[in-house]
Amino acid sequence: EFFMTGICSANCEYCYLKKNQKSLYPEEIHNPDIILSNLKKVLNWYTKEKFCCNIDLFSANWINTPLGPQIFEILYNAFNSVDNIYRPKMISIPDNMQFLKDEKATEMVEMNIKRFFDLGIALSFSASIDGYYCEEGRTPVTDDFYEKLKNFLTVYGYNLHPMISSYNVSK
Repeated sequence: EFFMTGICSANCEYCYLKKNQKSLYPEEIHNPDIILSNLKKVLNWYTKEKFCCNIDLFSANWINTPLGPQIFEILYNAFNSVDNIYRPKMISIPDNMQFLKDEKATEMVEMNIKRFFDLGIALSFSASIDGYYCEEGRTPVTDDFYEKLKNFLTVYGYNLHPMISSYNVSK
């Protein structure tokens, strides 16, 4: 499991990262150069030692930031350089899917889904979306966003992992 960043625009009441941000991901280590350098170090070890396991990329809104394309590129280059048997079969990305609001970010994600598929690696998105009526207090959503989300999930066969809480269960 990788926590790519500790920054998130959503304010989910139940989020363990948000509740424990100071101890899990202190602000002083949130530096893009450090994040990318550490990712490279772990992946260098992973490929050198011929380690192989699925990977989970957690946290917040890293995809539609300048880190997004760089992280995908680092992952792609690391796994493109090793034999197929030493590549993870899946890179799971639980995400709030806010990248769908940005056409360029969506295109970048879709291009990477295809590139990784060609390497034999499934990029598997799991939409952390509570539902149209339950998003209060989180990232604002629109009918257009939900239409894009439905289409994206349908095209790629991805799923949702709603986190209904005591705060919104009545909705």
